[in-house]
Amino acid sequence: MKVLAILRSLLLASASVTAKRAGEVWINAIEQDDPLPNVQLMLVSGLEDFTHSGPSGLVEDRVRVWCRGKTVREAAELGKAVHDTLQGYTGQVDGTHVQLVRRVMTVSDYQEGADVHRCIIDFQVSWSA
Repeated sequence: MKVLAILRSLLLASASVTAKRAGEVWINAIEQDDPLPNVQLMLVSGLEDFTHSGPSGLVEDRVRVWCRGKTVREAAELGKAVHDTLQGYTGQVDGTHVQLVRRVMTVSDYQEGADVHRCIIDFQVSWSA
């Protein structure tokens, strides 16, 4: 779950993401009354890297990011800001070394029950404590 806090920190610090969102950057659940557009993060899978000598200390997590908006345009513009912020990122976040963040999938959809358009991006995050 630490990877979700890492990406949330990066997105909250991004001026371009902040300019495109009215609501929060959420981990897992979103409050129903949070204004759109907003961002939701969820851990899809996490794997610890192993060598013949045991754990290498490198973690490979896949994170799904939902960029949610009232319109297709809102969701797409927020998705672009999120992509531009995270794609290719390397550096230190809260004492954690992020080796690389890279996009591995993008799709868009419409969530009828919530009347929300979504730009969905999966990122592979390689990091170590």
